Amino acid sequence: MPKAEYEPQMAALQMQLVRMMHDVIDSGKRLVVLFEGATPPARAARSSVCAKT
Repeated sequence: MPKAEYEPQMAALQMQLVRMMHDVIDSGKRLVVLFEGATPPARAARSSVCAKT
């Protein structure tokens, strides 16, 4: 994604996160955030396995 597209999208997403954070704090709600994806070492291992096949 070009930087010119990435930065405006990132700014909008950051604003949504800040709004959500304030809502969670103000309401006393609880929030679970799950980040899914491979870590860099796992990606490297997976890439080397794929390269061998």
